[in-house]
Amino acid sequence: MATDWDRMESICHLFTPQWSTLERGTTLSLVVDCLVHTDEMIAGVVIPDQQKMRLYGDINKQVKGCRRLTLMDVVADPGPDYVNLMITDVSVVVAHGLRPATDALRFVELCSGIACSGVGLSEVGFSHAASVEWKPPLAELHKACHPSVPVLVSDVTCPSSVKQLLQQVDPPFTIMSGFSCHFQPPSKPAICARAQ
Repeated sequence: MATDWDRMESICHLFTPQWSTLERGTTLSLVVDCLVHTDEMIAGVVIPDQQKMRLYGDINKQVKGCRRLTLMDVVADPGPDYVNLMITDVSVVVAHGLRPATDALRFVELCSGIACSGVGLSEVGFSHAASVEWKPPLAELHKACHPSVPVLVSDVTCPSSVKQLLQQVDPPFTIMSGFSCHFQPPSKPAICARAQ
């Protein structure tokens, strides 16, 4: 039985929406470079394809002046020259900017399991801000072993997980990852050709 993990992705559209067929009202998550900041909007380009965009809505004054933003769940209204993006009450805007060097020592561990790697990083001076684990039994064990480290029980491939994490842990932080447990071995053993 095929799962979402088995679905093929067209690499040319993996990080870039198909702008020519994008419908008004489509919800997008994007990274943008900001070129112009006004009281009403931010104008710039989408990364990596340089699509021109204008961002409207309740823009936090702290992001004004930031060069790069991650926009999650913004609503698109494509036009001939620009794509207009609207921040709604479910949108998340994350500013990428320079902060104190100590922020680089804060980390979130993805695919954490019981956070063995997190223990190692903590021993050398990093601060374990949170973990993400999608298997509830491993998350419960993590909570028992590290009660001071919040664990988000969620699939890191879902944008809703990222939004939930950003609501719990103030960026910026370093991301560290264990190995994904979402591997399912093939139902039949692989046959290997051996050179004679």
